[in-house]
Amino acid sequence: MAKTKVSLTLDAAAIEELARATGTPSLSAAVTSAVAEKLERLRQRLAIQEWIREWEEEHGEIPDEAVVAAEERWRSLGA
Repeated sequence: MAKTKVSLTLDAAAIEELARATGTPSLSAAVTSAVAEKLERLRQRLAIQEWIREWEEEHGEIPDEAVVAAEERWRSLGA
């Protein structure tokens, strides 16, 4: 995969914690992994939003109680 060198200003404590949590001395690897995880969560969110839009076009608005139940379930999964 192609690499691009960037300059970032990050919170020192967060960087130290990231290094400890990942167990890697490579800041680049740790940040690359964190960015990949964030991008995956964004892709999932966009896919869910698209699914909801399509479902509501076909079936109507999702009831509030169903939305609340889905949000509670989502949180329970650690998402």
